[in-house]
Amino acid sequence: MLKGLVGRVSVFLLGAAVLTALLGLVMPLPAPAAVASPPPGLPAKTVNLDWPAYGQSAIGAQGYGLLVQHGKTSPAPTASIAKIITILAVLKKKPLGTNSSGPTITLGQSDVNAYIMYLRDDGSVVPVQAGEKITERQMIEAMMLPSANNMAYSLVMWAFGSLNAYNSYANRFVKTLGMTHTTIADASGFSPHTTSTADDLVRLGLAAMNNPALARIMYESSANLPIAGTIYNTNRLLGTDDIVGIKTGNTDQAGGCFLFAAKHTVQGKHLTIVGGIMSAPNLDTAELNARTLLASVDKNFKHYVVVPANMNVGAYTTKWGQRTTVATKSDVSLLVWQGQPVTIKETLSKIKLPIGAHKTVGRLSAIFGGQTASVQLINKSPLKSPTTAWRLVR
Repeated sequence: MLKGLVGRVSVFLLGAAVLTALLGLVMPLPAPAAVASPPPGLPAKTVNLDWPAYGQSAIGAQGYGLLVQHGKTSPAPTASIAKIITILAVLKKKPLGTNSSGPTITLGQSDVNAYIMYLRDDGSVVPVQAGEKITERQMIEAMMLPSANNMAYSLVMWAFGSLNAYNSYANRFVKTLGMTHTTIADASGFSPHTTSTADDLVRLGLAAMNNPALARIMYESSANLPIAGTIYNTNRLLGTDDIVGIKTGNTDQAGGCFLFAAKHTVQGKHLTIVGGIMSAPNLDTAELNARTLLASVDKNFKHYVVVPANMNVGAYTTKWGQRTTVATKSDVSLLVWQGQPVTIKETLSKIKLPIGAHKTVGRLSAIFGGQTASVQLINKSPLKSPTTAWRLVR
């Protein structure tokens, strides 16, 4: 009996050993451990710009966002630059195609009264009359070119029904553009209580340049209205120094204000530079300083190979003693504004074995503002599955 018992125990133990071995062969393999070792990004460097000596100014670029600001950042009157906010708010509710005239609006006595009021207060106007039929595009042209305050009133009354409704909407709308220091008190900017900062105005200018219909209108040198006839753009720098817009402003309380955009080619890359100048002694001074400021922008952009090709940035290791280095497949290059840092982000994938050499195993990105340059990551050597012996004893 004892001999039979020993035999049964031996069979049991042998079966357990075989089962353990089989489990070792079929159980999932532990995934190779991934260790990312991204290089440091580029630190910010000092920029050198020819800033105005007064007020506040800022510079940005499409695709990069706000780049740098200068001077005090307390809100100040915007003057007619506020009309850009008005137009973008209206276009949000009443979109206009790039070449479209939009709906036709019939003006009434309240529009004539607004004209008379602004004319009396020495504001910029275009003549209108009751019963005049004018398109949405023509109303925007009247606001953008001769900076007609009365047309800003008429446009928001058509789109929003009342100035209060417009003000309420616009104060919410500017927050969606990142304009956190801006307050809207009227549609034209004639009120000194419509205030903003230079950095907020640059954000506004970037949004305006992203609207094809508005970007085209602001570049017009003239247009025709039903009653006023031919109107002309008050932006005297249009076409000078590659300037393609945006809006001038000038009141006793605001001084000279200028929000401008220019098309530049910097080290082979086409950029739209947007700048804002507020609280100049007068509009002439603001325009003169805008040209000087623009001329100093390009030298602060530099093209860098942020991460070179074949740079080791990580590794995979297995529990059975294999290792492969991870490297960049090609250069990572960026046109960088030197005043802001470049950060590096790296992601390594979970890989399946076996895997050959030079396979894509992740991605590395260099990030600056709105700009991102990415490269594939590859493993330099293969990783094999473990031996049967290792799997049996693990």
